[in-house]
This record gives sequence, structure tokens and C-alpha cells, in this order.
Amino acid sequence: MRKPRILFVATVDRFVRFIMPHAIACRKLGWTVDVACHATFFADELSGAFDTVHETPFSRSPLSPSNVRAYRRLVDVLRANPYDIVHSHTPAGGFIGRAAAAKTNVPVKLYTAHGFHFHPQGGRLANSVFVALERYAGQHWSDSVEVMNRIDYDAALSYNIVPRSRLRLVNGVGVDTARFDPNTLGENARREVRAELGIPDAASVIGYVAEFVPRKRQNDAIAVVKRLRDGGRECHLVLAGEGPLRREIERLAQASGVGDLCHFTGFRRDTPRIFAALDAFLFPSRQEGLPVALIEAMSMRLPSVATRIRGNEDVIVDGVNGTLVHLSDIDGMACAIRSLLDGQEHAAKIGAQARSDVERKYSLESVLTDRISDYRRLLDAALLSGRLDSDCEVREAIDVL
Repeated sequence: MRKPRILFVATVDRFVRFIMPHAIACRKLGWTVDVACHATFFADELSGAFDTVHETPFSRSPLSPSNVRAYRRLVDVLRANPYDIVHSHTPAGGFIGRAAAAKTNVPVKLYTAHGFHFHPQGGRLANSVFVALERYAGQHWSDSVEVMNRIDYDAALSYNIVPRSRLRLVNGVGVDTARFDPNTLGENARREVRAELGIPDAASVIGYVAEFVPRKRQNDAIAVVKRLRDGGRECHLVLAGEGPLRREIERLAQASGVGDLCHFTGFRRDTPRIFAALDAFLFPSRQEGLPVALIEAMSMRLPSVATRIRGNEDVIVDGVNGTLVHLSDIDGMACAIRSLLDGQEHAAKIGAQARSDVERKYSLESVLTDRISDYRRLLDAALLSGRLDSDCEVREAIDVL
């Protein structure tokens, strides 16, 4: 009997980093796990997590003509390597991965939508195009489609993207609650990071970890800091991440008169230490699937203020484990942040509940256990239907997790 063979497909390695623990867990079972993506800054990490990395020239835009080359490359990879599962992620990777898997008769074609490209804040024409693409891929090329929030689940059924029997609601990619635990860092981390960034130890500090792209709306975070200063309540803002809008946001901070309060760290691999330096987490994003950074902050017992949008609403129960405010409501965000900064006992209670909820629902251990079980379920179904060779072993123990 042989072990299963899986190919993960996603556009870029920056995203693949979120699902590397899934690959590592499968490899611990003796499975072969490869990835097809565009490798940029994280090729070294990919090579440690996957058996083989297939460089594929994806564009992040699902409608980009350059993705034709990515499709051809992926078909060549699949013809040369007999995978049992192709597990596709991201909008472009999800469409192209399933198309190539269907073309080459891969037994199991699985797609995880980390937030459909159509969403309540999207334009009517763009939403219509993305719905049509998802419906075609879901109905013709998918043995299973996974979504990460209730709005996407309801939308998948409403738009007939995939039958209910092939649709699953999952709890994201999982967060390593041992790594994102303030108890493992201690008080020194808080002082060290603040000193590194030039922030007084006694100052109030909020933060935001996100790529600098339009949908993340770092401009709203700048506006919140300005609103607080104008109201007589100063707090520092730590913005961690990189992206095409970083320089623009830096200029905005200076122009808004809060440049001295805003600290741009760039991309960081030590995000638990960044979280340890904060008193609260601000998440003003416009579009999410299930927000990893927000869940990581909650795991660090940080009280959070987030926009009332898809995904955030699945994670935060308003007033219980965080605060939800309407998109671009600067006054609402500033008021909520001020309440947390001025009410330390209340903030600590919120943060403790946030940590408890993450441990219960979004821990990496529970997500990985569910992931392996679902792979087995799909392989079993393919075996019974004759799509999978009978020599594939799918029922070994999973205590290695």
C-alpha cells in the first residue's frame, strides 16, 4: 500500500506560509506533499515544509492573461506527477488549480475559499464575474468547496456555486496557540519591542498587522490615532507589514500630524513579540475571509476593535471577546479604542475571553485534526467511486498530530 500524494496550489509563497503547518502534518503521516506557487521571498521556508516546490508563474488577479502560462505549467506538473488530491487556494490558484486538476483527471479536487472574491463591499459587475467563475468551477471541477465564514457559506448556496453536500464551513487555517501566547514571551518582550521602536514604556500602544493594500485600510488606523490625539488621548500606532501602499501611508501619517506616533516595522517574522508590545489591536479591514492576524491577536489576549464585515463577524462577538464597528467609522473606532485603553480591567476581561475562544475553536491542533479527517473522507469517496486506485492507504493513525 502506498501513502497519499497531495499538491497544494496557491498564487504566491506569502500566502502558502499560512498553510505550511497543514503540509507538515501530512508529511508526518508519510504522505507526499508538494506545492505549486510563485516563489518570492520565502522559498527557503517552502523547501523545508514541502517535498517539492513547483515554481508556477501565477498572477494574483484571477482575470490576468498571464495565468494562461500558469495553467499550462500546472497541467505539465500534474501529468508528470500522479497526485491523489489537488488542494487549491486563493482566487486565481483556486480556479486554475481546479481547471488543471480536472483536465488531468486528478481523483480529488478540493478548493478552500479564504474569502470569495465577490463580497458585500464589491462592485456589482466584478461580483457578477466572480460569481460566474466560482459557480462554473464549483459545479464542474470540485469534489469539495470549503468556506471560512457564514456569509460565504450562505452565498455559495444562494448562488448555486456548489451543492450543499459538497460544501463545508471550516474554522480557517488554525493558529498556533503555543506560539501566540503572552505567557511564553514574558514582560521583557513588551519592553524590548517598545524600546526598539522608540516608544516609551508607559505609553498607550495599539497595533495593526497587515499587508499595505487598499482593502486593509491602514489610512483608517492613521485617522483613528489623529482623532484620539485631537480629543486629548494620545496613543502610539504600530503598523507591521509591507506592500505597495506603505510609502503612501507613511506620508499620510506625517501629513496628518501624527507621524511621531506611528511606527512602521516592515515585514516581521516575530509577530508574537509585536503583539506583546500592544495594549489593544485595531483591525479596520474592508474585506476578509477569516482574518488570521485578528485571531493571532486574540490568541495573545489582546482586546480588539474590528470592522463589522464578513469574517470578522464570525470571530468576534461584539462586547464579549472584542468590539465591532462599522466600516470606516473613525469616531466609532476611536471611541472603542479609548474605552479599552482607559478601562484596563474591562480590556483584560475581553482579552481573556478572546484567548479562550481561539483555543476552543481556532487552534492549529483542532484545525489540523479536522483537515486530515476531511482528506480521508474525500479519498474514501474517490476510492468507492473508482476514481482512486485501491492501493492508496488512507486510514492510518493520526496520533502524530
